[in-house]
Amino acid sequence: MTQAPTMPGDAFDDGRPQKNTIGLVGFILSLLALVTCGALSIISLLVSIVGAFKAPRGLAIAGVIISIIGTAFFAMVGAGLISLWVFGGAVWQQGMGAGLTTVEVQNFYQQNGRMPDAAEAASIMANIDFGGVTPTYQVTGPNSAELTLPGFDGQLGTQDDMPFPINVPPSATTPPPAPTAPTTPAPAP
Repeated sequence: MTQAPTMPGDAFDDGRPQKNTIGLVGFILSLLALVTCGALSIISLLVSIVGAFKAPRGLAIAGVIISIIGTAFFAMVGAGLISLWVFGGAVWQQGMGAGLTTVEVQNFYQQNGRMPDAAEAASIMANIDFGGVTPTYQVTGPNSAELTLPGFDGQLGTQDDMPFPINVPPSATTPPPAPTAPTTPAPAP
């Protein structure tokens, strides 16, 4: 004869270890979420929370913790991608404009033997897209200049301005050697 249960809920205890399949699934999903850079974190968090209400809770609680970390990581990656989409295009366009201007100024130097003045540089930059901003150009030396773009505030003359030095490489500044007259060998005695 079996002994009557002494506590509510003991009637279902048949001596086998309890299983928490939902908690296990939540834990496995949380590990997969780490591999997918947090893409499954929200799903694994929800499944792990449901599993945390059933005993044994160990894997479900571990799934909740890992899912929270994965969700935070996923949120940071998402915020970074959104900010790159919002701000990155303009910064990329400005960088491309600065790179094209550098090449054109170096070509001007090679053709004319000097850096372009402000008016000539404005003519060079007229056909280059800087993402809707207007840079400034200033000659800083015999073979160098500086292109300055406004920073995130869109204003020139503030602390976030982005200077781009333009330097003509030494090979372009060194004039080619002067041709010499061919020499004839001295007659042998």
